[in-house]
Amino acid sequence: MRRTLLAVPAVVFGMTLVALAQKSPESPPASGDKEKKSQLEDLLAQALQHSPDVQVAEAKVKEAEAQLRQARMIVATKLVEAQSTLDQQRVNLTQVEKEWQRVVALRAQGSISQSEIGQVEAKLVGLKAQVAQHETMLNALLGKQPFMGQLGNAAGALALGGGLGFGGGMPDTGPKPRLPRQPMADRLRKALDQPLKKLDKPLTVPLREVINYVREQAPGAPILANLGEKAGENVNIDFKGELTLGAFFQVLGDSVPDLRVYVRDYGFLIIFDGYQPNDVMNIADFVAATGEPNA
Repeated sequence: MRRTLLAVPAVVFGMTLVALAQKSPESPPASGDKEKKSQLEDLLAQALQHSPDVQVAEAKVKEAEAQLRQARMIVATKLVEAQSTLDQQRVNLTQVEKEWQRVVALRAQGSISQSEIGQVEAKLVGLKAQVAQHETMLNALLGKQPFMGQLGNAAGALALGGGLGFGGGMPDTGPKPRLPRQPMADRLRKALDQPLKKLDKPLTVPLREVINYVREQAPGAPILANLGEKAGENVNIDFKGELTLGAFFQVLGDSVPDLRVYVRDYGFLIIFDGYQPNDVMNIADFVAATGEPNA
């Protein structure tokens, strides 16, 4: 019995060896298959190299990459310019704020004229407006907010009628014109009815001199004149007679094509059509909303 038990593992081991010997090894791939695969790869490489569709697609990719590099350079340039301009405007604003503090102290002593006060005040509110505009431009480049207040808006989208913004109204779409906040609204409404010095002869002077004339005649009316390169161009105002400030704005608008006057929280904005912010209110609408002069 013991011999029988010892013989069983030997028999099993022997049968396993026979089975392994009889098992056929995997046959290697035929040489013909290798040749076919190599030929197919060569044909595919040639097709990709000479295919017009592939060449056109590659050209488009290169063009898109070039446009992307160009766009990045343009954005970088605009960003540097916007930041530099904003920094300089902030420095200018700080200086004018110090000047304004000095003027306030002199006004308390009664040792400064109203005309000088008005000039400094106009300069202050003008710089504040410019700083706000450049901050908006910089934020737009950074993607922080829509570019709603940029200069260079399409003139057609913001057309406010003829003259100096006295005719017509804002389009129905987009931001609506907004009244200045109090007490500036009352101040501007009174200023429009303020009489100016009688004009006894036609004026032919640079546009900036006309603005200075208005500031001297109406020192209580803060004015921001954003005239750009046209500030030094001569204008001809062929009018004689007495005018209020509001009437003079009309004469100025009828004499200088595309020049507009609007009301803002800081005062009057004088600017050429197409460069105004998109929530401005023209004088005609402002007068209609606040009442006629001497009403």
